Order: sequence, then C-alpha cells, then structure tokens
Amino acid sequence: MDTAKSYNILKVKGDNSEHVEDLVVTEYPFTIFIDDEEIITLLCTPKCLKELTLGFLLSESIIESLDDVKKIQIDGTYGRG
Repeated sequence: MDTAKSYNILKVKGDNSEHVEDLVVTEYPFTIFIDDEEIITLLCTPKCLKELTLGFLLSESIIESLDDVKKIQIDGTYGRG
C-alpha cells in the first residue's frame, strides 16, 4: 500500500497562484483482532503496523507486556492485524 498519493493542487500565496503536483499522506482502516474478536479499527498509514498494534494493546492495558502476545499476523491486503 502506498503511504502517499500525488494530486494536482492549486497553490495560493498572497496574490499569486499556481497549479502544482503535491504529495498527500494517505490513511487506511486497520482492524485489530484478538482471537477472531474485533477490538478496534484505526485509521493509519500502512507502516509499522506490528508496532502500532503492540503499542495500542499496551496503552489500553489489554496486555501487560510483550510476553502476553503469542503471535501477530498482519494481513496487508485487508488491513487487519
């Protein structure tokens, strides 16, 4: 998945304007499951999804440490972890 897309935009600065190509960061829905139970769907860039998942689970006290996790599987096609 791409983390940015190119768009033609109208850039305006003061009285001047011009059409330029610019990159815009894209977000995708990413759903976290535990034992086939949907926990949450987050909007995020499709990078570092394992770290995002672990950080979310730790910050929400769903797990107490990384030792609580037996396996992480990221499905990039469907945005599921």
